[in-house]
Order: sequence, then C-alpha cells, then structure tokens
Amino acid sequence: MKYRRTPPSLTINRLARYLNYLTLLPPEETHVSSAKISKALGIKATQFRQDFHYFGGFGRPGLGYDRRLLIEVLEKILGVDKPQGMVIAGVGHLGTALASYSYFEKMNLKLLGLFDSNPKLIGLSIRSVPILHPDSLPEFTKTHDVRIGVITTPKEAAQVICDLFVRCSIRAIWNFTSIQLNAPSGFVVRNEQPALGLLALTFQLNELEHIGAYKNETRKPYSFD
Repeated sequence: MKYRRTPPSLTINRLARYLNYLTLLPPEETHVSSAKISKALGIKATQFRQDFHYFGGFGRPGLGYDRRLLIEVLEKILGVDKPQGMVIAGVGHLGTALASYSYFEKMNLKLLGLFDSNPKLIGLSIRSVPILHPDSLPEFTKTHDVRIGVITTPKEAAQVICDLFVRCSIRAIWNFTSIQLNAPSGFVVRNEQPALGLLALTFQLNELEHIGAYKNETRKPYSFD
C-alpha cells in the first residue's frame, strides 16, 4: 500500500488498536464516528483523523466511517488482509499460552507449527498443532509458508533460534525473551520484553500514589537524597 509518507511506529500501534476495537463492536453497529473511537480508546479525535492522513484519509464529514470498510482498510494497511503463517519456538508456559490464543485466527494469523527441544514435548499437540524439534524447522519451512516466527525460549537460546529463523527465511520475528535480538537487513525483529511494560506500569502506579499522598499532605514530594 502506498503511503503519503512513512508512518511512525506509534501510528502503526494505534492502527492496531483501532482494528481491535472495531472487530469487537456488535455486528449491528455498521457505522462509527471518530469521536466514538477516540473516546473509547482515550485518543483525541484529531489524532485519529491524522493517523489516517498517511494513507489518504477515509470517511466523510458528518457521516462517520463504514465499519466494514474501515476494518478492510486497516487489515490491508497492517498486512492481515490475507493469512500469515506463524510458528512458535519454545513451548513453555508463555509459548503454550500464545499457542492457545484463538484470537490470532481472527487477525488472519495462522499457527502452523510449534518447536521445542524438550523430548517430553515432541510429538504432543496444542489445538491440533504438533510440537516438533527445532532441527526440523528448515525442512518444515519448505512445505509451509511461514512468515512470522515467535520466540518464547529461555534467553540463552533466543539468539540461536533467531539465527535459525533467519536461515529459514522467516522474515518477521516476534521476541518475548528478556534480551535484545539482532537480525540482518531484510528481516524485522520486534523485541516485546513484557517486563519493560510492567516496569512502566509500576512507575505510573507509584506516580498515582505519590500524587494522592502529596495532595493529602501525608507525604513529601520526591527526594533522591
């Protein structure tokens, strides 16, 4: 899809939130306004309209947006207008949870295979998707169109698996381990690192408690002495 100019990553993140919101609306809601979407997601309506400016703009003033059409446009922008094959390496607690997450299918993300080096897991299945040894991935990708690789292994194995994905031409890598992974040009890595989001959340919680205590004059302002 052609862009007026390359959209920033924050815009892409908001587009994903818009798509998620729209798909969860009741079927009878065939049209939706930017005001309703922005209010539901805590985003300014002007920001919502600006986000779509990168792609030419949609909707008509006073009439809002055709929900079905907007979903189709967002799916095309985000690359989920057609199925995207996905594999998960590391079938521990997190890998199992992701493999069990059926909402991926609604986003056109199809789980094709699971990979783990634990011999006790090999041969088992999650939602009819088999668990295989990572050594079989190169052969697996010859017969399956795998476009996304998810890494939920221990951190010690993460870069090894990332390199394996690269050798198998899996060009999009979603990393859930605690380390930053690197891939050559032509591949994209998203380092999720959930703990960082949790640290940001605990900071915001601390801020709320600090502000509330300060208003009640039960605590002094921050001091790092």
